[in-house]
Amino acid sequence: MNTLSYWEQKTWYSDHDFCIVGGGIVGMTTALHLRKKAPLAKICIVERGHLPTGGSTKNAGFMCFGSIGELIANTEQFGVEATLSTVKLRLEGLNLLRTLTGDTEIGYQPCGGYELAREKSEADHLIHHLPELNTLLSDHFNLNETFSLSSHSIGHGSETLIYNQYEGSIDTGKLITTLIRLCCQAEILILPSTEVTSYSTASQSITLQTQTHPITCKTLLLCTNAFTPDLADVQLIPQRNQVILTTPVNHHLMESCYHYHQGYVYFRPIGDQILIGGGRHLFPDSEQTDKLANTEEVTQWLIDWVRTSLVTNQPVDIAHQWSGILGTGNPLQPLIQEVQPNVFVAAKMNGMGVAIGAKVGQLLSDLVTD
Repeated sequence: MNTLSYWEQKTWYSDHDFCIVGGGIVGMTTALHLRKKAPLAKICIVERGHLPTGGSTKNAGFMCFGSIGELIANTEQFGVEATLSTVKLRLEGLNLLRTLTGDTEIGYQPCGGYELAREKSEADHLIHHLPELNTLLSDHFNLNETFSLSSHSIGHGSETLIYNQYEGSIDTGKLITTLIRLCCQAEILILPSTEVTSYSTASQSITLQTQTHPITCKTLLLCTNAFTPDLADVQLIPQRNQVILTTPVNHHLMESCYHYHQGYVYFRPIGDQILIGGGRHLFPDSEQTDKLANTEEVTQWLIDWVRTSLVTNQPVDIAHQWSGILGTGNPLQPLIQEVQPNVFVAAKMNGMGVAIGAKVGQLLSDLVTD
């Protein structure tokens, strides 16, 4: 039985020029770029959750293009040229996102960022590569003296901190709220709590099957990152990233963003609490999944890390915890491609959706309209 009214069917479920599946950063910025290129087009975003499901509302709010440890590891694994290409995409994405939204609207703070090294050998490795990376970033992106050895200390005071003056932070909730507002102002329809289970193509139309009612469109754009293999034949690895927010503790963290072990662990102060996430590299068997959940082993590891690295002789308990799903794989560049006639994919953000999402949305809209 068709429970939709004529108006509901006509407005939200029929005859879209562009239907975007996935209402996160990539999905919404893709829609905004499409609107600039096609002012009269009927554009709809379909999101399976009442809020974005993957990582767009689950991240820590870091505006970063890579910690020094991550960039060193990237050059060693993929080479200098590929690493610079990735950094270029991230820098362009960060600038584009701030241009789209405005800094005040998303709570942007140019607070800088730090990479922490707990062992001397690790610190020596970072410091050894510091001049080389500074030269590369200066020569290619006019970023002068990006990384520097910091005199600050946190936790037990025995660690080494490398400072990145060009990093910043945002309020993730404000970011998504702003993007939703911009989409509404641009007359882009948003259909939340609607899961697309499959789609079929015909000569002039594409039909999306959902749990409630089919949706028809001319062009389909899948901006579902880690969940894309459920709908299209793409190669990526879903990775769960778990996060906790501690109860109030007496910490010595400056208002900034912090990275540890090539960014696999990240943390920041939220008032007198500490937000910390990551550790998935230590638990590959359980964390290569697209299931949103928190596990006891990762939770305990994060709590123990706070206790041993950031606070002394204090109880550390959990005030809140959650998880997000990343789409990962090699090489580091995202997948932006046409997988069938009039069916396009943007996926595999490799944990850098905040940094590259707006640029990926622009590149996808260019591919579709060109």
